[in-house]
Amino acid sequence: MKKFILFVLIFYMFNISYAQNNLNYTYQVYQEFRSNKSKKELFEIPKFNPRRITGLTYSVFVPGSGQIYLGHQTKGAAFAVTFFTGLVGAIVSQNNFIGNKERLETLQFDYLNADRYTLADYYWKQMVDVYNEQKMHERARNIFTAATVFVWSLNLIDYIFWTDDKGPIEFSYKTDNNFGNIFSIAIPLN
Repeated sequence: MKKFILFVLIFYMFNISYAQNNLNYTYQVYQEFRSNKSKKELFEIPKFNPRRITGLTYSVFVPGSGQIYLGHQTKGAAFAVTFFTGLVGAIVSQNNFIGNKERLETLQFDYLNADRYTLADYYWKQMVDVYNEQKMHERARNIFTAATVFVWSLNLIDYIFWTDDKGPIEFSYKTDNNFGNIFSIAIPLN
């Protein structure tokens, strides 16, 4: 315990000295940030046109699709992948939770109908294991659900405040030096 307290004290002393040495640099960065962008500009909502409203609708139902619609493919793909990963994790955890609940009911029935002590003890140990596993799946389900809701909310906040419209993307006939002629259908995504 003494070593831990000594480690924490040294860690805090290092952080305090580091913070004091970099105070001037931090203040300069802060002043540059304030001069370049005020808080009002940071959270300024871009003007909504029909294209932005369509993208917002997409983003509400499929997170990341609004960002992709406005031309931010990487950011939109990141939101979509993290949202669907969390969603799949929540669904799998819920499935496992229900399966453990059904298994626990079966074990309880077997435990109550056991005619020998050793058999009842065997069922009891299995019930305890299944119950602990069920609680683990319940916690995992809650964590995945919270993460999914957080990513969905962050997606909407990012879309409303920090995603600008890069304009419609059109597919057309074009020439590429490496691959020769590339033909595709001209469809404006308005």
